[in-house]
Amino acid sequence: MFTAELITTLGGMVAGFVMRLIAIRSQQQTDFQMAAIGKINAATESADRAAARTKDGGKFARRLIVLFILFSVVLVPLLAPMWGLPVVVEHDKKFGTLFFGLIELPSFKQFTTVYGVLLIPELRQVLLAIVGFYFGAGSARAR
Repeated sequence: MFTAELITTLGGMVAGFVMRLIAIRSQQQTDFQMAAIGKINAATESADRAAARTKDGGKFARRLIVLFILFSVVLVPLLAPMWGLPVVVEHDKKFGTLFFGLIELPSFKQFTTVYGVLLIPELRQVLLAIVGFYFGAGSARAR
């Protein structure tokens, strides 16, 4: 029924077909990888050209913004008492509650003048953000 020549011929056809499919798939993967490498090279060249165009104006602007933030959030509140300037603090004045805390009476804003240093949580957050930014930028530059 099946002769050795027929089995050999069919086996050769199947093997040739499978090998051709493997070669086509391998060529497709190679083409895909070459296209990806081309995109990466184009992006790298574009970034290099953009870096060559960049001047130090952006760096100066960022440093100026940080200095203004430090001056307005840190230095002015800390140095104001030394200059004799009062610091005005806002807080809520509550009247209390009725019926064992079920009804809350309205509150109003009250402003108090303080002659001293006012340390607020936002000051700490701003300082941590600035320090984190500079350490992050420095470690990214080192790598």
